[in-house]
Amino acid sequence: MKSYSQTTLWSMNQGGGTSGAGAIFKISEDGSALINEYNFPVTGFNGASPETNTQCQATNGKIYGTMTAGGLYGFGLIYSYDITTSTFTALYHFTGLIDGSVPKGSLMQASNGLLYGMTMDGGTNSQGVIFSFDITSSTYAKLFDFGSTNGTYPEGGLIQASNGLLYGMTRLGGTSNVGVLFSYDISTSTFTKLLNLTSANGSLTFGNLKQSINGKLYGMTSSGGANNQGAIFSYDILTSTYSKRFDFSIANGYFPKGGLVETTSGLFYGLTTNGGATQDGVLFSFVDATQTYTKLHEFNNSLSTDGGAPFNSLIVASDGKLYGTTTQDGASGGSFTVGTIFSYTINTSTFAKVYNFIGATTGRNPQTALLQASNGKFYGLCKDNGNGPFGTAYSFDPSTSTFVKLTDLFVLSNGGKPKGAIIKASNGLFYGLTKSGGANFSGVLFSFNPSTYTYTKLIDLPANANPEGALVQASNGKLYGMTVGGGSSGLGSIFSYDIGTNTYTVVANLVNATGRSPSGSLIQGSDGNLYGMTTYGGANSVGAIFKFVISTSTYTNVADFNSAVNGASPYGSLMQASNGLMYGMTTSGGSLTYGTLFEFNPTSSALTKLFDFGGLEGVTPWGNVMQASNGKLYGLTLTSLFSYDPTLNSLVKLHTFGQTGTTGKFLYGNLFQSANGKLYGATREGGLFGCGTIFNYDINTSTFANLHDLNALKQQMHIFLHSLKQVQRSQSDQSLHHFAQEAPSVSLSM
Repeated sequence: MKSYSQTTLWSMNQGGGTSGAGAIFKISEDGSALINEYNFPVTGFNGASPETNTQCQATNGKIYGTMTAGGLYGFGLIYSYDITTSTFTALYHFTGLIDGSVPKGSLMQASNGLLYGMTMDGGTNSQGVIFSFDITSSTYAKLFDFGSTNGTYPEGGLIQASNGLLYGMTRLGGTSNVGVLFSYDISTSTFTKLLNLTSANGSLTFGNLKQSINGKLYGMTSSGGANNQGAIFSYDILTSTYSKRFDFSIANGYFPKGGLVETTSGLFYGLTTNGGATQDGVLFSFVDATQTYTKLHEFNNSLSTDGGAPFNSLIVASDGKLYGTTTQDGASGGSFTVGTIFSYTINTSTFAKVYNFIGATTGRNPQTALLQASNGKFYGLCKDNGNGPFGTAYSFDPSTSTFVKLTDLFVLSNGGKPKGAIIKASNGLFYGLTKSGGANFSGVLFSFNPSTYTYTKLIDLPANANPEGALVQASNGKLYGMTVGGGSSGLGSIFSYDIGTNTYTVVANLVNATGRSPSGSLIQGSDGNLYGMTTYGGANSVGAIFKFVISTSTYTNVADFNSAVNGASPYGSLMQASNGLMYGMTTSGGSLTYGTLFEFNPTSSALTKLFDFGGLEGVTPWGNVMQASNGKLYGLTLTSLFSYDPTLNSLVKLHTFGQTGTTGKFLYGNLFQSANGKLYGATREGGLFGCGTIFNYDINTSTFANLHDLNALKQQMHIFLHSLKQVQRSQSDQSLHHFAQEAPSVSLSM
């Protein structure tokens, strides 16, 4: 008979969970059982931050659209809204992998009843895709991967022309890398690049094309042309002829981000985001036959009756008026992005602001064009604010001027999207930080009872705090942490939290001269002082090492990074080894520019570069090193697992994660040594399902083992390891974060 214990590891994931806001979870040491014990909740709809995602109304009467962010994986989603029941439904969550991610354009319904759209990112080449969605069967299909000469990063939508083909544009790619114009045949699944855009004829498109009553396609570019400020163009689908029709300028308006609309009279109308007398954009008409461009209204953000910076397209409403939105509001004097809805009466040349967005109660920064549905109401989206920072969906009745906020987007009242790790404090509770959510939209400090699975929000962090690291419990019993922003200078802070009195105190405000914007965590050195790193600032603006004396609340810059000499921009944390020296890594700098491994002596403040990454040993380490029981240091780069012997000053690559990704690829986190002596880590991508892997490495036998292939459908991405005794962290949004090791929770007899 012998007995052994199965260790339970605890951590947090930034994505996934039941709402896509992350979770606190535990996993068995062999990687076989992963259980979310707390899912960070989302109130409102779980799409987020819609940009130029204009909606469409399908033949079934429902409104369909995409959102740029949010969803279960943080890469956007497809949704429907039932105007009769006021119900939002998430239909498809983009995973950020080969299916596409970050849809920024509009949806449209083609003659076959399917919805079509594009994503700006993701796909096989990570440069966007064309997709379809069947509203009857709720089936998503990727149809085409953008890449290189075929165009990249589309931000607009598609249209179906009279010949049945879909037409669209990309923002970049093509032979000049300033975009292409293309067609897609839905009957044969054939993509055809029709034209490479050039700087001379217009480049960098954001909006949609419009088919005129004359059969030609018309569109706008945001750059290029004679003045390099954008152009209006036509494309004849019969003769495959492109013609630049007008060059934008500062005086006439420039940088259009939307498309054109056409009235029955054949006049085109559009908006520019900038230019005009006050540089707040213009509303214009354009007659193609005579190439006559007329400014109809110059936006003036200093007037309370006006607004500025329209980001999308106009619509021709059923009352014959033009309607649109601006992202800035004259009521605030242009000092704050809020927004308006406006109308323009063509017959009388009358401009009118018909609604002011406010912020929390309405949302702000409406970048989508309006949609007039069959009930006569307008529907739109705000990118920001509402009861959270991620926007709203709204309706507006032009006949009664009635505004209704339909839902807030991705509200994280209890916090969410944690980027750091949990620690187990002396009272047995777990404590952690979230980067987002809370009353100030800037994260929260919380506790979690691993016995009762009880989550308690303790502190709403100050505005713009947004911490990315973990807490550390110092010898005085207090918890200490850092924020990326906030503080008196807005450049970050160090704070303490008293568990007994529930008191949060900013103990140091960071400034650029001595280091700012820390992304990692603090450690308490053997001398009792706290040590940490900043990612930016310091003498060379690429980060610094600092010491914080708890007894006197004194912050001291003790070393500055120098890109060429010892590295730049550390995102991880320091680790103090058994020899008393501290070790860490930078993400860039060094002689090969791909980061360094360094040593810091807390007694002499000597900072010494030990190794330059950038060769076969790996590149761009984002996390920490840890010291294993054999005395060696171990760490991860973006592409490898390595060891470093501080006695011999020798770094050895132990495992390479290849681009094929069969055992995973792209590492952003840290390693952790479990009670069984093995090192545990994770990858961001690759593996059986493309969503990353959990692995271990046996330092005694030099054996690598892939333990678990993460599956996006099971929401097991964005997670990995943290030790109770070694505060470890991971930088990437997509990386597997850290586990906290609990005392053995299961005892088995054999």
